This record gives sequence, C-alpha cells and structure tokens, in this order.
Amino acid sequence: HNMLALASTLGRKSYSALASRKFFVGGNWKCNPQSLKEATSLLNSLNESKAMAATSTEVVVATPHVFLEHAKSMAGNSFEVSAQDCSLQGLGAFTGEISPNMLSEMGVRYTIVGHSERRTYQKESDELIAKKCKYAQSQGITVIGC
Repeated sequence: HNMLALASTLGRKSYSALASRKFFVGGNWKCNPQSLKEATSLLNSLNESKAMAATSTEVVVATPHVFLEHAKSMAGNSFEVSAQDCSLQGLGAFTGEISPNMLSEMGVRYTIVGHSERRTYQKESDELIAKKCKYAQSQGITVIGC
C-alpha cells in the first residue's frame, strides 16, 4: 500500500528510478586492523560472504590508506574500496595527505569526507568539507558524505 502511494506521489519515472537503485552498505575500518595479515583475513571474509553475491547491494569498504591498494587488489567484483578521507589539494608538498588524483590513479572510486572524528579532532569546518567534496568530485571520486 505504501509503495503504491509513493509511486503515485513520485510519478512513474521517478518511482522506477528509485525502485531500481541499489542498496548501499558502507563499512569504515577506522584505524584498524593492525596488520596486513589481519586486513587480508577481513577481505577474504568479505569475498567469501554470501551477502556479497546480492546484485541489489553495493558494498563499499573504507580502509586506512596503507591498505587501500591491497584491498583494491582483493576486491574483484565483490565490493568497492573507499578512502577514509582525501586532501583538498592536488599533488604537491602536503605531507601525510592523499589526493583525489592518487585515489583515481589507484582505481579507488570513493572517499569519505566530513567524518565527525575529523570535524572534532582536526577541526574541519563545513566550508573546508564542501571544498574537499567539490575537488574530489572534480577528479571523478564519489564522495560519501558524513
């Protein structure tokens, strides 16, 4: 009943687009795990999961930067890989940063931007986050906004 009401409210085209969208499930590993061996074990578990076979669900895993390339190499068609943040800058003298350009070159299509921990601990403002989003998108990266 609710779906019929939604369909009539949205109109046929909009409802069809909504109904055909995939569910999005994202997991942020934060500052975990401690080792490549542990990361490999987690990634193997993801690859072996029957839930990953569901074509109606897009699964994205945000690993620490040190595991991005490894996760990407293990992802296959099971899941996508995301960075946990990206720089507002492109390439240059920005120690410790990872640029959207670098992510794109690695084949990483997603990044988290605006996480509450970065807002709290790094004092990232809405203005800075908006700039990061705009720059990441200009480099072809899909932003997962928090």
